[in-house]
Amino acid sequence: MYNVFRFIQEDEMRQRDYGRDLELTFRMGFTMMMLAVVYVLFLGLLMMAGIPWEMVLIIAVAMAFFQYFMSDKLVLATTGAKEVTAEQEPRLHGIIERLVAIADMPKPKKICVMETHVPNAFATGRNPKNAVIAVTRGLMSRLNERELEAVLGHELAHVKNRDVMVLTWASIIVIAAGFLLQMLFWITLFGGFGGGGGDRRDAGQLMIIMLAVYVGTIIVYFVSQMLIMTLSRYREFAADRGGAVIT
Repeated sequence: MYNVFRFIQEDEMRQRDYGRDLELTFRMGFTMMMLAVVYVLFLGLLMMAGIPWEMVLIIAVAMAFFQYFMSDKLVLATTGAKEVTAEQEPRLHGIIERLVAIADMPKPKKICVMETHVPNAFATGRNPKNAVIAVTRGLMSRLNERELEAVLGHELAHVKNRDVMVLTWASIIVIAAGFLLQMLFWITLFGGFGGGGGDRRDAGQLMIIMLAVYVGTIIVYFVSQMLIMTLSRYREFAADRGGAVIT
């Protein structure tokens, strides 16, 4: 009887591979391809706005660097999530360690807690080895062991599927395009289009260029938003499926 119980217990801890979701892989690949097009278009708009190509190159490199290395730190700073050790939160670390062993994936680099009563959880990070899992105090206090395991399994599935990285890249384009829209709005409001005592022909050409940049930036903004929405819906279904398998 003991051997039967031990076999069942070991089987529950055995690695479970739910396979690659081909539709999610296709959606992420399509999203990344479209993001590359949007990214190039956005840089082209910056050059049309009169920004020197050297500065555009610096902006492109800075955006890529920030997105790849700093996005998780920004998320933690804005949400107020603080890293906790296994000694501070043994229950949380224990559940995650058990789930990553089953899912055959590395343990997230950081496990964080947000001191708020609102139940919530999220995953971020550029890859599974540098992932961050954060939960709120309110979530942990409301859920029992199995319920918390289900939530954490869902977030770990996001990490394993690598859809967090794709969504993060998409978000930075939205932020950058939104910033450029605001900048163009204030330039138009206070600086006009160069009218006054100058050459009317030059002023007219500048107006056309600025309008083209403005319209193009709006297109970039909404296309990026649509890409995020398209991926977000399916990635949640995929994470539910993956979380159910590993829990």
